[in-house]
Amino acid sequence: MNKKFIITPLVSVGEIEFGMDRNKARKVLGSYSEYRNRQEDNNTADCFEICQVFYDECNCVEFVMFHALDQIELIWDKTTLTAMTKPELVSFFSEQDEDLVIEDYGYGIISIESNALGIACYFVKDICFDDHGNEKEIDKVETMSFAVKNYWK
Repeated sequence: MNKKFIITPLVSVGEIEFGMDRNKARKVLGSYSEYRNRQEDNNTADCFEICQVFYDECNCVEFVMFHALDQIELIWDKTTLTAMTKPELVSFFSEQDEDLVIEDYGYGIISIESNALGIACYFVKDICFDDHGNEKEIDKVETMSFAVKNYWK
């Protein structure tokens, strides 16, 4: 059974609230490993089974990135984001933020970001096979992230 997270934009992701203390986030999400994402980061982050949580210099949650999207349901205003395809997600968030940033990095790697909504999605090309064994490319949602307002500015 998938764990459900109700998204309240710029406020919370399930029981994880932006601004929440690191120790409280760890109690909610369970077993973790602490690491430094980049050398220039002001603080370490925690990697949990289904997500990574990033903290500000005061150890308060400011960014949550989900990577185990097949194990969870992310629900935004009665819409299950984890059930949507790349075109559906781009359309959904474009309707809510006319300033949605879409970056194409080449090689099938694309991201969308909205500072106003505190959302980012990262897509990669993946190969799968249809019922007849024919290979086809699909856009796979690799990660879905939620953050405080203007996190990506």
